[in-house]
Amino acid sequence: MVFRRFLLAGLCWLTIAASPLVAQKPAASNPIQVVTAGGQRLSLQVNEISDGQLRCDGMNIALADLMLIETGHRVAVSNSPILVFMASGGSLPATTIEFAAERFQVKTNWGMVELAPDNVSGVLLTRDADRSRFDLAMKDRSVEQDHVIVESGQSQQLVSGLIESIDGERLMLNYQGSSRPISISKVVAFISADLKPQMPEGPIALVQLLDGGSINGVVRGLLAGKLSIELPAATKLEIPWNHVVSISLSSSSFVWLSDLEPLSQDYSPLATLPFEARNDSSADGNPMTLVWNSSGETRLYNKGIGIRSASRIEFENSRGFQRLVGTVGVDAETNGNGDCEVSVLGDDIELWSSEITGRGDPVSLDVSIDGMKRITLVVRSGRQLDMGDHVDWADVRFVKAQQ
Repeated sequence: MVFRRFLLAGLCWLTIAASPLVAQKPAASNPIQVVTAGGQRLSLQVNEISDGQLRCDGMNIALADLMLIETGHRVAVSNSPILVFMASGGSLPATTIEFAAERFQVKTNWGMVELAPDNVSGVLLTRDADRSRFDLAMKDRSVEQDHVIVESGQSQQLVSGLIESIDGERLMLNYQGSSRPISISKVVAFISADLKPQMPEGPIALVQLLDGGSINGVVRGLLAGKLSIELPAATKLEIPWNHVVSISLSSSSFVWLSDLEPLSQDYSPLATLPFEARNDSSADGNPMTLVWNSSGETRLYNKGIGIRSASRIEFENSRGFQRLVGTVGVDAETNGNGDCEVSVLGDDIELWSSEITGRGDPVSLDVSIDGMKRITLVVRSGRQLDMGDHVDWADVRFVKAQQ
């Protein structure tokens, strides 16, 4: 795939087929919930999105002023065996994947998807396999070569080269100038070369889909029941509105901490192995899921930081944001375990703290950081040491005061 970098200027239109799970409806018939950057929630009737504006109920709201749009659909997490990771962020569950003529053909539960190589960062062909080596390779993607992770006895082996093709039987890898077949049954995962495509300009959003997938891109519009999203490498797609669960937006009025590069990170577990934080997923790499045990309410979050105790992550407040806002709790993946203390420091001064457990309710976070330059998220172990301390800093973001 070495010559694919010359395809960046090409325009690829991607059309996603209608879901068999939900009947197609006009966009105007779907009531939505919108959440402003400051946390205000509104129930509206959506008509369309155009020119960076959400048009509904006779009024226009700038996407730059919104944090979240919820359609009212609920995620039905797919059991598809394959997980395709998007270079711009997000992932797509799939049942098959092929690569030929410099295009990926991905079969999802709701239709075929065609992607340019520049849009795919990696693929897990066996979602329940040990992914530790895959995670390491994804953090250090090469700009020159693809990587293939192959089962070798009781271990995994990483082979580097250029992927030429993939079908249901084999993966062809150009290794040191020679094409070599690898049985697809032996391939655990592969990681694409990082061509560093640039995100297009506009309101960037993480779109959560009905089958548990998600796509990060720029919202271009919503018209006639189709949400238009643009990805890097001049790739555009249209997603039926009835496949969309939510749209998490970014703008100048707030920023997700999971989109920022930390100033520093420190992990000092007591009884478990050290694990770095995960962006936009739980500590185990699952969708962030918080449960209010007092009411039985369950919420899934697209944005946030999943981490274990004991940990400290420090961020720079370089743009003068005034508040830190979010929801903090122990992820449902612990099955009620977990007992820890979470706190927020501003320039090494404790601004907020709370105790959380897997059997209690998550807590709301809304603290002033006005004038603070360094903001640190801290998780300390509780009475159960660090067993089950999988903390979600869900929807955690820096926010500017509303004018």
